[in-house]
Amino acid sequence: MDKKRKIHFTGIGNPVVQELAIALIRAGHEVTASEELAPDEQARKRLQEFGLIPNSGWSPKNIQQDLSDLVISPEIGNDNPELLRALELKVA
Repeated sequence: MDKKRKIHFTGIGNPVVQELAIALIRAGHEVTASEELAPDEQARKRLQEFGLIPNSGWSPKNIQQDLSDLVISPEIGNDNPELLRALELKVA
């Protein structure tokens, strides 16, 4: 990835997904995230360390036209409102 990308993670509660998000932040990309349930204390502190505070719950408003990429955690269903919005905007 040569240019800065705007990436949203739907389902940041998964530890592997968290590490991917952190790696992308370290690489200089703009990363946002959402999660249905609040992450545990350790995960919350780690995410905050990198300026990543997940939005609580799923919302189509989290998916905008200027989004470069959407990363979907394996636990996310096909009916997720953020995924459906991304498909509508042809982001995913």
